[in-house]
Amino acid sequence: MEDVEREDLLIRASSGIELTDNEDSFDGTKGSVLGENKTNSFYDKVQFICIGLLLCCSSTAIIILLPLYLEAVDFHGDAYTAIIFTCFSTTLGLFVVSCIAGRLRNGLRSSLMPPFAFSFVLRTGVIYGLSCFLVIYSLERKKVVCHLQDPIKMIVLIFSLFYYFFFCRKMMSLEKILWSSLVIIGLFITVDYGLCDEFLCRGNERKNRNEDAGDWSWQSHVVWTLVYVVALALWSLTYTLLEGHLLMSGDFTYVGPGCSRLLTVSRLVSTRDIHSHSTTCHSCPLLNNTDESQGISSEQEQCTSSPTRQRRQITYVSQQDSDSDVRPKALPIALWLHLITLVVALALCWTDMISVLGKGSSADEFLNLTRNGLYCHFGGHDKMAHNMSNEGMSTSIYDTCHQVAIYAWPFLFAYILFVLSSVQFLIMTESAVFTVAVSTIALPLAGIWWSLFRMTASTPGLLEWFPAATGGLVCSVFGLLIVLSGMVLLCKAHFKEFRCG
Repeated sequence: MEDVEREDLLIRASSGIELTDNEDSFDGTKGSVLGENKTNSFYDKVQFICIGLLLCCSSTAIIILLPLYLEAVDFHGDAYTAIIFTCFSTTLGLFVVSCIAGRLRNGLRSSLMPPFAFSFVLRTGVIYGLSCFLVIYSLERKKVVCHLQDPIKMIVLIFSLFYYFFFCRKMMSLEKILWSSLVIIGLFITVDYGLCDEFLCRGNERKNRNEDAGDWSWQSHVVWTLVYVVALALWSLTYTLLEGHLLMSGDFTYVGPGCSRLLTVSRLVSTRDIHSHSTTCHSCPLLNNTDESQGISSEQEQCTSSPTRQRRQITYVSQQDSDSDVRPKALPIALWLHLITLVVALALCWTDMISVLGKGSSADEFLNLTRNGLYCHFGGHDKMAHNMSNEGMSTSIYDTCHQVAIYAWPFLFAYILFVLSSVQFLIMTESAVFTVAVSTIALPLAGIWWSLFRMTASTPGLLEWFPAATGGLVCSVFGLLIVLSGMVLLCKAHFKEFRCG
């Protein structure tokens, strides 16, 4: 009898026949999901969409503000000043918010404790800190050629999908993989024109080579471009590691079968992978490939469910159904990630004293650049004017120093929102690929922005309204349509996956 049921299951899975065995009527006490406990509720959809929009907007703001911020701070300080300011301010802001949340919720101690094992937090924080450190150092003073800086960012989604095939703990449906590939195609169309047009960067047409490439040789550009790619790979790896640890630490709940052939087949594979990582049996084995006697004995020993539940062979894991109090929170994850990042940034201060890496060449020059840069962040124009007059420099100190604060604080605010929204989105979707894909929507949006504005070469960090119908605008609009189409289909696949549960 059991052999007949297994054969019928395989025939239905391979022929595309849907499983319609009244999946809303199972008893919740036996590990199944009741119809009224759907995770795909209206509130969940609204929360999902709001977090996704916040992630998209904050990542767009970061991509637009970062080059302006680096150009402005480089006039009186250097990139290390921007790193220290951002790391320290982000850590301090997250710490204050964590203290407030701890007072209002579960207590101060629980809100400040590491969300995972300290070894994992340390390893992930070091990787994330190195990635951010290398990205900033690669972009400052045009070490990576200007017109390549934004287009290369699309590689983060390719790396994320690559890591998924090697390190995933939860299988994505085939639909999600296909729509993620569609997003990659849209991103490639978006950045294709920018990769080829070396005479246009962020709306500004270059007149000589150093406007696009700086004062670096082509050998230096090649090396720093490779460093930039490695840094983006490490950044993607951070979210993949967090995804794996979120799934390991979560309270897994097994739910019912899929509603289509594509979901059914993918979940057949998914459940086998989950069973290999799980130590507690919540349902019967999916398909027994061992011999009949061993299969019957293992079912008797491991599962004591009703006959109705034993016929429910197709299962998959959903952390969304677990208790929200058990699942890790985004705030402590972001706090500890940036606490380790701050330590990494402080430990690497010596790199700024090496002329090949940083702007300074000695400890005195390093301290002077850092001090002047921080003065500009906090509106210290008078102190800067005094220092510059002692050095005999005739420059419009107020204008150049004031621009640092104009870009630094909005960038900091956008970055904090990005960190919290990306981690929260990762917790909600349990997919690093999905999270990175949403953040890459910023690339075509930034391309459209730089078709309306341009960053002037005469004054560092100055924006100018300069709309122009260029090939980059056409590619950005066309690529945005494809990316949004892929994201809509990706969201529909995500909603259908949990609705079918």
